[in-house]
Amino acid sequence: MAATNNVKYLKSLQAVRERSQAIYERATKGELQHFDFDQSKIESVADYVVSLVERDYGTIDKVPTHGRWRSYCLAIDGSKRDLVSEHVAKWKASGVSDWECAQRVIDLFVVSVLIDAGAGSKWRYTDSLGVFERTEGLGIAALRMFESGVFSSSPNYPFQADALALMALTDETLLQGFQVSDENPLLGGENRAELLRSLGRAMSGDGAAYFGGECA
Repeated sequence: MAATNNVKYLKSLQAVRERSQAIYERATKGELQHFDFDQSKIESVADYVVSLVERDYGTIDKVPTHGRWRSYCLAIDGSKRDLVSEHVAKWKASGVSDWECAQRVIDLFVVSVLIDAGAGSKWRYTDSLGVFERTEGLGIAALRMFESGVFSSSPNYPFQADALALMALTDETLLQGFQVSDENPLLGGENRAELLRSLGRAMSGDGAAYFGGECA
């Protein structure tokens, strides 16, 4: 029970604040092993951050919210592309309802976020739109796999992620989707595949208890 309480505490906002305060106090005493802390620079750092915001966005309120969707908003050849909005527009033009469009986007974002972790400094994803790395590259790779139906068990409905397909997902399929090779290594590729298989198992069986309705 004590271990459970410790884990619960460490996941809480209170723990984040208290641990951060403890690190801050050690920093002010010069007790950090790898960093030196100069309290006099705080205002300069804050001014620098504000200057970057003003340079790139004008005002604080213009800073876009952080989210998976932004990985699909790209500047290509001097023009801005929103790949998700482009898909939604195509779906709607073909008669897909707003509800179904939302389901498809959520499915894409869920699998995309789950397989978005540190890719390593050597990995790249080559696409018709360009060469991408890190979060951007992982996002584009997930989108291309989603488009090709990798996460769907139904050839007639590729734009979905369902339990059957996720549980059957092999390491090889995901690594191929990420263009992994000896020359293009990706950190933790197999772990990403297992995470999606775990999601599939959660969606299957008692999936309705977690997600509601039919998940398979």
